[in-house]
Amino acid sequence: MLQWLCDSAFSLWPQPLPTREQMAEAKIVAHRGLTGLVGDRENTLASFRRCRDRGVWGVELDLRWSQDHVPFVLHDPQPGRLFPQARALKPSQESWANIKKHCPEIPSLQQVLDNCGGRTHLMIELKEALDSERQERLQTLLAPLSPCEDYHLLSLDPLFFQNQGWLPKEALVLVALTNTRQISHEVHKRDLGGIAGHYVLVNQAILRSHQVKNQKVGVGFVASQNSLYRELIRGVDWIFTNRAIVLQNFLE
Repeated sequence: MLQWLCDSAFSLWPQPLPTREQMAEAKIVAHRGLTGLVGDRENTLASFRRCRDRGVWGVELDLRWSQDHVPFVLHDPQPGRLFPQARALKPSQESWANIKKHCPEIPSLQQVLDNCGGRTHLMIELKEALDSERQERLQTLLAPLSPCEDYHLLSLDPLFFQNQGWLPKEALVLVALTNTRQISHEVHKRDLGGIAGHYVLVNQAILRSHQVKNQKVGVGFVASQNSLYRELIRGVDWIFTNRAIVLQNFLE
């Protein structure tokens, strides 16, 4: 309800038109690949491809692991919300083959890389910690891509970024929920690549504190033309949204 009230208020708040340069530099990130169009299903190859083909700059996806250490894309610990037929399935305790058998629409990270790697910026949110085997597997899969240029790793938990020496700090982004000040402090303390949080909670003071250190700032979940224009004028780096193609149309 609070999110809806924020979006409604900001959608009615008139904003000046951003400059041509601000519009050209806008980086829309489709949260879970959602486009805002009819027929969306989050974190699927179909949604990622729609964003890729429409020229959306980036997609955010959620990374989990099968029992046999295959990284795949799913937000929730269990698939029942999207796939009711597999409500009892516990992916972390299943082989990738069995997950795919019951939920064929769940993509592996390899499938996402094959379809979008190097063409769409990947914001890969770690939903589980990386042990040494998972880290080695992820490093191998991402080796053809360039960190920061082609992808970033995201996490709600700062502990997930421990022992990630195989990546430059600039490729690591912490995500805030309502704890924006705490996460901002952590990003500063550890000199990470950036922060992402709700556009209302990432205030001007937080935004500027990261900009002066050349740390990236992303805001979500922008849902209207006026909200988009406001964030572009503020100079944020990434616009996370559940309406990626709708916002892309505003840019064009």
